[in-house]
Amino acid sequence: MKNRVWIVLFFLSITLNFFLVIKIKTSNADLITPKKLGGEYSLNKTVLTVLVFMSKWSCDLCLGESEIWEKLVNNFSDQIQVVGVVKDSSEKEIIKEKFKINIPFITDKKGKLLKKYNVKLLPFKIIITKKGDVVYKSPLSSLKIIQENFYFQVAEILNKIKVNNLMYQYQNNL
Repeated sequence: MKNRVWIVLFFLSITLNFFLVIKIKTSNADLITPKKLGGEYSLNKTVLTVLVFMSKWSCDLCLGESEIWEKLVNNFSDQIQVVGVVKDSSEKEIIKEKFKINIPFITDKKGKLLKKYNVKLLPFKIIITKKGDVVYKSPLSSLKIIQENFYFQVAEILNKIKVNNLMYQYQNNL
C-alpha cells in the first residue's frame, strides 16, 4: 500500500511540474539591468541566467536543488549564471547560512521582479536569455528526480540556443 502511495505521489508531482512549467517568449531585456544584478551579474555576461526566487522560510528539500545549480555553473560556467533573488539582504545571509547556498544574490525590496515575472509562490525559478526572453518558469520541487531533471532541461535549452545560432550563422553565410 505504501508503495502505491509513493508511486501516485511521484507521478502527481511530475504531472504538476509539467503543467506548471510555462515556456513563454517576451521581450524583457530592460527588466534586469547590470545594476540590478549587482554589476558583474548582467544578462549580457552569459547565454542564460537562472533567477531563483526564495525566502528564509523556503522548504529545505526544495532548496536542495542548489547542488544542481552548482553543477550547472561548474559545467557551463561560460554559458550560465545562477542568481538568487530575495526580499532583503538580511534574508540573503540567513539563506546562505541555513541552506549552505553558494550563489550570488540580489535583493528585490519592492517586489518588482516578482510582479514582472508573475511569481506567485516561493521558491520559484525562471531562466532568461541574454536578450531578456523568459524561456522557462517553474516552482522548485522537493523531489530529487525533478531537481536532477532540471540540469538536463537547462542543457537542452543551451543546445537549442547553440543550434539556432549555428543555423543563423549558416544562413548569413549563404
